[in-house]
Amino acid sequence: MINETFRLSRYFEKDYEFTYYRTERGAEVDLIIETPRGQKIAIEIKGSQAPHLVDFESGLRSFSTLVKSAKRICVCDTPRAYSEGSIEVLP
Repeated sequence: MINETFRLSRYFEKDYEFTYYRTERGAEVDLIIETPRGQKIAIEIKGSQAPHLVDFESGLRSFSTLVKSAKRICVCDTPRAYSEGSIEVLP
């Protein structure tokens, strides 16, 4: 998924910056995308169809304490999109 995101960004000539987030205590976010306008999107990637909030919330919550305006997304194998509070869960 991360490689495909890089590829599509180059293909569509987007000037996005990519990084990841990890704390000393182990909270992490798989992919952080920053747009040219400064919007940050935090993406946690899970392989299951129905990840539990506890499986992806800690890293996204930790990152949002640093960047309050960050959009938070969990991408997984779910058959439909839904929300867990302010976190979007997308197929």
